[in-house]
Amino acid sequence: MNALNLPDDPGVLLAEHAAAVGTAYREVAARLDSDGPATVDEDGRLHLAALKAEPDSPSLVDLRRRVEAMLPEVDLPELVLEVISGVPGFAEAFTHASGNGARVADLGLSVAAVLCANAMNVGFKPVTSPGVDALTRDRPQLTNLPDQRLWRFDQGADYGPLNHAARGRIDADKIAAHWEDVCRVAVSINECEVSAHDVTRMISRDGNPTPLGQGIAHYGRIFKTLHILRLADDEPYRREGKVQANLGEGRHDLARRIYHGKKGEMTRTYYEGIEDQLSALGRVLNCTVLWNTFYTNRALEQLRAQGYPVLAADAQRLSAFIRTHIGIDGHYAFHLPDLGGTHRRLRDPDSPD
Repeated sequence: MNALNLPDDPGVLLAEHAAAVGTAYREVAARLDSDGPATVDEDGRLHLAALKAEPDSPSLVDLRRRVEAMLPEVDLPELVLEVISGVPGFAEAFTHASGNGARVADLGLSVAAVLCANAMNVGFKPVTSPGVDALTRDRPQLTNLPDQRLWRFDQGADYGPLNHAARGRIDADKIAAHWEDVCRVAVSINECEVSAHDVTRMISRDGNPTPLGQGIAHYGRIFKTLHILRLADDEPYRREGKVQANLGEGRHDLARRIYHGKKGEMTRTYYEGIEDQLSALGRVLNCTVLWNTFYTNRALEQLRAQGYPVLAADAQRLSAFIRTHIGIDGHYAFHLPDLGGTHRRLRDPDSPD
């Protein structure tokens, strides 16, 4: 409880949340008849008008163009290898399947190859180099607002036009009955003591929520309801959420570009293989964002040193998900080997390669 700064008895806290939810409903309902962005249709569903896009300033457009043009061109494997070599303990964080620390020469090179092979969905053959031990050894293992239901504590409260939208009920008794376990799970997640997969098994069974899962769900509905009501009544808050959504979309778009092999389709059918591949993609994405951020900062420093007016507001809107400078598809060789006047040798059909 102390780690979360929450009381042992949730009674007073839940009463405060109930009051906050009731107040938010009444404030939003009182402003629905004005010219605000929120409206309720004849079926009682809550709608929000689309936000008007804020145009990019000329200074931001020019800064973005300059920074993107200044970033060094780099192939993705080199980018990952550069990050691994520059971040202390990166490669050493990978352990052997036995649980012991991995002790092999050029471990970073092997890790980079495995990460890229999985993240780009191209398999290991394109990242294998005969004669380079580190590249030939055994591989390490590596919405829509009208459809949203709102919830209330007080089933008898009158929220006017929001009554239909607020048809769900927050059961304070279910929260209180499992309060200690709810807090224990939250602390374990916050301190990375338990995986999301393990939490899922604790809160659901055979597709249905456990009593603990129900307690967590009802507690979460408090904050989801407050979030939706604030979206309906607070434009700056909506814009902040839009910025976060755009960041998520940018990350997903970059992930789709990196994961380009086999038409971007995941062909592995076993859980561990899928988990390893998605884990590798996430790490390569993080490497790319870190690399882009580092070199973007270098570009900004150089522009400032040259007297270019870098506005703080413009610098904050630069994206770490740019990728036109990153070589992902690889290179093709256009040199003909000396065949000695003959033809290429046929391959051995019994060879494992």
